[in-house]
This record gives sequence, structure tokens and C-alpha cells, in this order.
Amino acid sequence: MSSCAQICGILAKVAKKEGLQLPEALATRIAQASERNLRKAILMLEACRVQQYPFTDSQQIELPDWQRYTQQVAANIMAEQSPRRCVLGFCQYRSEAAWLTKAASPWEGGLSTGC
Repeated sequence: MSSCAQICGILAKVAKKEGLQLPEALATRIAQASERNLRKAILMLEACRVQQYPFTDSQQIELPDWQRYTQQVAANIMAEQSPRRCVLGFCQYRSEAAWLTKAASPWEGGLSTGC
């Protein structure tokens, strides 16, 4: 895992290459919210850019879509813990699991072995 300082530095470089002005305070908050996960931090930076640009120090940090979806599923399951909810939940979320898997996948085509 990367340190918060390392993630902030990488976020600053990404923002610079994209022609964005990233406040240091926002970069620090993103690094902390990403739980020191670089891939997640970059996705959060992208979500913040879509939400609002120019950035502000106090801007709300958006979670990636897959994480918001996962939290929603967990909240729905916890709201009603019954056999009925279990069956309905399984049917409802089974078809959406493919989307979640694809959204959370870091590569479109998978790993290349170079062989």
C-alpha cells in the first residue's frame, strides 16, 4: 500500500497531465478516503472531476459507482433480514452482479502474458 503522501503526489501528477488544478487539501482528503488504495484514489479523483470542476478544498468526495452500488445492496439486505428478502435480493442482484464485476475489473481484456 502507498502512503498518503505518495498518493497525493501521484494525484497531483495525474491532475497536471490532465490540465487540472488540484488543491492539496482535496488531494489529501481523497488519499485518506481511498484508504491508501491508489487505484481507488484515481477513480475518486475522476468522480470529483465529473461532479465539479474547478475543484474546491471542501468539495464532497464521490465514491466510485461500484462502491456506492455495493453499499446500496448491503443497506437493502440489512433493512429487511428475512427469507423473503433473501430470495428477492438474490434474484434482483444476480443480474446486476455482472455489471458490478465488470465495473470493478481493472482491465478490459484481462491480463496479457506476452506469450
